[in-house]
Amino acid sequence: MSGQRRVFTLQRLNLMRQMAGQGCSAPDIAKAIGSTPASVRVVCSRYKIRLKRGRGPASRYVEQISEPVSLAPEHMVVAYMPAPLYSAFHRKAAHLDKPVSMLASMLLNAIATSDIYKAVLDD
Repeated sequence: MSGQRRVFTLQRLNLMRQMAGQGCSAPDIAKAIGSTPASVRVVCSRYKIRLKRGRGPASRYVEQISEPVSLAPEHMVVAYMPAPLYSAFHRKAAHLDKPVSMLASMLLNAIATSDIYKAVLDD
C-alpha cells in the first residue's frame, strides 16, 4: 500500500468545495483532481458538499490545467495579505472565473517555474 497515492487530500477537498460552489459537476471536479466522477460524488456526499448536476459554468478553467494535479506531492501554503489587497485579488480571480486559491497557485507556480523571483520582488 505504500505505493498508493492519496487522491482526496485536504487541498483537493478544498478545491472540490470551491469548484462545487461555483457550479462544477462531478465530472468537472474529477477531471481537475485526477479521480472518477463516482468517487467525487461519494466524497462530496461524505463531506456534505453539494454538487450541481450537468456541466457547470466553472468547467472552462478545469480544462486549463495542463497536467493532472495528482502527479506530484502537494504542499499547502498559507499566505496572509492586507484586506484591501485581498479584496483586489479576489476581484481579479472572480474576473478570471477562477477560485482565489487556484489563481494564487497558478501565480506561484509561474514565478517558481520561470525563476522570476527577483523581477517580482524587485525592491
